[in-house]
Amino acid sequence: RLTLQTWQAMRTLSTTSPQRWVESMLLLALACGQRRGDLAKMRFDDVVADEAGAQYLRVEQQKEAGKGYGARVEIPLSLRLDVIGMTLGDVIEHCRQSAAPGPTLLRKAGGGSIEESSLSARFAEHIRAVLGDTAHAPHEWPSLHEVRSLSARLYVEQGMPAQTVQTLRGHKHAEMTSLYVDDRGLS
Repeated sequence: RLTLQTWQAMRTLSTTSPQRWVESMLLLALACGQRRGDLAKMRFDDVVADEAGAQYLRVEQQKEAGKGYGARVEIPLSLRLDVIGMTLGDVIEHCRQSAAPGPTLLRKAGGGSIEESSLSARFAEHIRAVLGDTAHAPHEWPSLHEVRSLSARLYVEQGMPAQTVQTLRGHKHAEMTSLYVDDRGLS
């Protein structure tokens, strides 16, 4: 499992990275807890407002599970993750400021979209730089997907009901969410 301390060290390292989008990726992944493919395709025009003016990030998850579409969730921009002291809206603004204008939240310095594989590659580089090359066996390194679990655990620790965490993850069954919330011996 990915720990908050490792994530924080990765974020600190990312502030010196030539790819400024890496910090935005880490923040976005933690704040919204979505999958790599969903992070890569998130767009500024996915932010919608309801009749009362509340804003949401609309996500149609790529995982299909036999359907023609994935789970559809609307995540309030007011959703706050206390350990980073930011709302999802703050994170989206960070994304806006991190590169030249472009349609996607995560983008290259010039504004172009980033491939999913680049998200994974930069995550792997940063975690290895923070922990050292011998911290894990070759096929046991935490992946970018582990930020999804860390996010779930942090929201539960913050007092978010398990049902809300399940909804945010787009899980159909509570049993799947419980796998994400299980720290597998970290505590």
